[in-house]
Amino acid sequence: MICSENELVAALHKAARAAGATTGVAEDVARAGGWITARGGDGIGAVLASLNAALPQKCAPQRNDTIASFQDARVALAGPAALDLLQAGVCDEVLFFNCDSPVLLAGLAGCRKEHNGDGYVVTDEQSRPYSIGALEKLLHSKDTRFRLIASDHPEAHEAPNSTELVVQPQAWEHLLELASAMYVPSSEQSRTAGAGAGLLDND
Repeated sequence: MICSENELVAALHKAARAAGATTGVAEDVARAGGWITARGGDGIGAVLASLNAALPQKCAPQRNDTIASFQDARVALAGPAALDLLQAGVCDEVLFFNCDSPVLLAGLAGCRKEHNGDGYVVTDEQSRPYSIGALEKLLHSKDTRFRLIASDHPEAHEAPNSTELVVQPQAWEHLLELASAMYVPSSEQSRTAGAGAGLLDND
């Protein structure tokens, strides 16, 4: 099925909040999911892979000179933290060992470039950029190490395939089911407090 990026991002945001993510994390992963889908990837799957279990309360990397590393990391938390470390110049590269969603990591990096102009990319150990398709194939490869580095090379940043986003109907229904946990149950009290649609189109 086809949906707009705004529809997808809004549903991903609600699903992330329902999974226990903070507002900031939910915003980051939702935008990343839309970015991935616009490039032909499974943005819904990438986000849900990192939200299926309860989010940890802390996300601290190991440091070694100019390299930071995350072991068994939940990308929804570790991804934005890693990008902040690179942007601040604290380290030159960030390594991820056994992360839950390498595709989401690429989406977070791509969104950072779109919004801040800073180029970051997920690469292998030889600094070769991974495509979205290649990362999806490595989703369940637990022995793969991913590097996140700064890069403005044009080949490192994929362009969107289309303004219309194609998602699998089953995945979309599952996402809406997760997002519905954020809805307020209908009651006289909720309507009095302002929930639901108003009488005017712009309410």
